[in-house]
Amino acid sequence: MGAGAVAEEERVEENRDIEADVWFHVQELIMRLRKVAIAFVVASIIVPLVPVSITPYVPLLTVFTKYFINSVVPSSVDVLGYHVEVRLIQTSPFAGLSLLIKPRSSWGY
Repeated sequence: MGAGAVAEEERVEENRDIEADVWFHVQELIMRLRKVAIAFVVASIIVPLVPVSITPYVPLLTVFTKYFINSVVPSSVDVLGYHVEVRLIQTSPFAGLSLLIKPRSSWGY
């Protein structure tokens, strides 16, 4: 944090009991949202890399993804009288993500 941000926070602390105009509240809101955004970005980078298991390194992100896919995608389906095993194949780096966020109407049924 720079010296300007520290001075701004001190000014906010001093003026807590004084009735302030709207722009003062907007500035305070922007400062708080900036802190939230920074905390969110840092957590988004650190949390998926937290290991679930140390011996064979298994990041939390892979465990969550496997659990989500296993609970959403059936292991097999019956199509026109045939028993078909379902297997998801990722064909591009973001294919798994795009599959998870596509609306149900684009699934074709």
